[in-house]
Amino acid sequence: PWSFHVPAGEASAEELLAAAVEGVALGPYHFRTSQRPPPPLAGRCRIVADPSVAGADAVLARSRALVEGVLLARDLVN
Repeated sequence: PWSFHVPAGEASAEELLAAAVEGVALGPYHFRTSQRPPPPLAGRCRIVADPSVAGADAVLARSRALVEGVLLARDLVN
């Protein structure tokens, strides 16, 4: 597994966590037009957020719903 640290910055900790989760989840998307197996992924990822993130579970749930919707839309468009 590899790790991804979400540092504090100009954006809120919640915004940074959401951006990291969405980026990691959407980054490897590849529309397949054939039956060939997809390219290998980097493996499991651990995102370490600042402990000050309030409502991290809600942020993760919202990001997961967003990612699922984006992936569905990408597949439908392609």
